[in-house]
Amino acid sequence: MKNKKLLVLVPVTGAIAFCAYKLYKTVQKVKAEQFLELEVALEAEELAKQQAELETISSGKKQVETYIQKMYGPEREVEYSKGLEEEEELLLEEPLVYDDTEWEEEIILLYGINTPEVFEQFTDYKLAEISNPKSRAIVKKLYFQSFNPRQDCPQDIVLREQMIDERIGFFGEESIHTNDVSIGDLVMYFVTLVAFDVEDTSKDVFLESYLTNIGITENSSQLSMGNTIGNLVRHELVGNGFGMFGLEMSDLDSIRQKNIETTGRYELTFMTQYYKYIENIL
Repeated sequence: MKNKKLLVLVPVTGAIAFCAYKLYKTVQKVKAEQFLELEVALEAEELAKQQAELETISSGKKQVETYIQKMYGPEREVEYSKGLEEEEELLLEEPLVYDDTEWEEEIILLYGINTPEVFEQFTDYKLAEISNPKSRAIVKKLYFQSFNPRQDCPQDIVLREQMIDERIGFFGEESIHTNDVSIGDLVMYFVTLVAFDVEDTSKDVFLESYLTNIGITENSSQLSMGNTIGNLVRHELVGNGFGMFGLEMSDLDSIRQKNIETTGRYELTFMTQYYKYIENIL
């Protein structure tokens, strides 16, 4: 009887094994098909993403080309177009990983982040390339004069935020010295910018020019300095020319016209005055 039971069990076990194997092969086939579908879907998604990026660049290119042409003429537009075409070619290659650590200068704070001494280190750092002692003394005073842009001038507000970021890069986010921006920051921002845009000219030359145009000296009283700074920030300062850059009054109509054409806004800003200033000196 035991042998008969064994003979009966053997074919049943073989059938079960065959079914299990068939089921296994079916599952493997389904998994392979699902994996293939997922792979195809991911490739399609990646292609769609690259296409969207190219379309975004193309759309932005048209808008910026129009802006560049209005602001600077067809020559600058051609330069920009060439650069943008190179970016489009790079987008089709392997993605580039931008590492900005090599561009950042390592700054070691010698004092606590909230101390007056570390703020002195900051101003010395900003004035490191300024050799004229009178200019250094005036700007040191201006670092204690707050820069509060007009609320109806969004471009100046954005400029202030950029200078806040510069302070955060020096002090770190937790420092009380990142809560405010000064006229000293404003002046040195444009001294650094123009020294970058105009080669082979020292920062001393530009700083002395800006301070002369503003009209603040070592002997300026606190009251006089406050009134002058108020006029400067409201874009009403007329002294040695108009504003910090000493523009001609005839330049203002040109600036306002470009503002209306490009942004739809009429008011003057520090950046639009700077663009006209650069246009005049180059």
